[in-house]
Amino acid sequence: MNNGYQENVNLTTPLLSIIVPCFNSEKYILNALKSLLQIKLISTEIIVINDGSYDKTQDCIESFISKYKGSVNVKFFNESNQGVSAARNLGIEKASGVYIGFLDSDDFFLDGFDALVFPIIRDHEPDIIEFGFKQFFDDQKISEVAFEPIHYFKGKYNISEIITDIHARTLWYSPIRIYKKSLWKDVQYPLEVQYSEDSMTLPKVFQAASSIFYIDKPLYGYRQNAESVSSNHSIKHLNDLIDFYWSINTKDLASKIFKIRLARGISFFSYELKRVDSSYLNIRKDILSISINIKVYKKLLFPDLFYFLFPRIYDFINRLRLN
Repeated sequence: MNNGYQENVNLTTPLLSIIVPCFNSEKYILNALKSLLQIKLISTEIIVINDGSYDKTQDCIESFISKYKGSVNVKFFNESNQGVSAARNLGIEKASGVYIGFLDSDDFFLDGFDALVFPIIRDHEPDIIEFGFKQFFDDQKISEVAFEPIHYFKGKYNISEIITDIHARTLWYSPIRIYKKSLWKDVQYPLEVQYSEDSMTLPKVFQAASSIFYIDKPLYGYRQNAESVSSNHSIKHLNDLIDFYWSINTKDLASKIFKIRLARGISFFSYELKRVDSSYLNIRKDILSISINIKVYKKLLFPDLFYFLFPRIYDFINRLRLN
C-alpha cells in the first residue's frame, strides 16, 4: 500500500483540475473516477484525496491509477480523516488548473461534460460555468430520471445583473459548477462545521466572480445516499447553521434573500430535532424585520416566500408534520 502522495503523467499546466474527496467510498469510487475518462485528460488533472478511509477505498483508487497509468494525470493524497472541507481545501491548494471542479465520490459526471464544457472555456472564458444535474437513488437508472432545472438561464451573464435571481433559486452545491481557481484565492471551506459547508462557502466565490455561463443540460449525477453526513441531521448541524445565520450581514438584497432561505431551513431542522428554543425564535423575529422589494416576491420559490410572509404559520405546519 502506498501512503502519502503519488503522481503519474507529467504534463504542462492543465486547463481543469477535478477534486475528488473520498471517505469509505469503496462501493462507488471507481464509477466516479471512470466518469472522468470522457474528459480530454491531456488538459485535465484529477486530484484524489483519501480522507482517512478504513475500507478498500485506497485499493480502488490505486487500481484505477494502475489501470490507466500513462493516460490519466492523477495526484493522489492519503490524509487522516479531517472531513470533506479539509479534503477540498487540500485539493484546491494542490490544483494547478486554470479552472477547478469537484466530484463527490458517490456521484459521477454524465456523458457530454467534455463536449459541452471545454468549448465554453475556450470561446467565452467565464469565471463560473454552471450545469444541470440529475438526482437519483441506487435502484434507479440515471437515464430514466427526469431533468429538473434550477434556473432557466442559458448562456453567459454578468453575475451582478442576476445575483438576486441566483440567491432566490440556486442550489449551493459545489460539484454542479466549475470555477476559475483565482476566485478561491481568499476562500476556503469551513473546517469547524459538519453540514452545509457549501452554502457557507460558495456565495463568497460568487462575490469574487463577474461572469457565469449556464448550460441548460444535466452533466452531473447526484446520488441520494442515506448514509451520507448530509442525510443525518444533528444538533451540531443545527447550531452551525444558526451561528452562520447571524454571521451574514444583510448589506444588500441578495444577502436578505439568502437569510430568508437559510432561516426556513433552520425552522425545518429545529422542529425535526425538537429543538425549538430562543436560538431559533430570535431568528424568526429577525426575519420579520427584513424588508424586500415586492418585485423580488416573484423570484422567490413559493416555500421561501410563504415562510417570509407567514413564518409563524409555516412553523405551525412544521410542528404538525414533524412532531
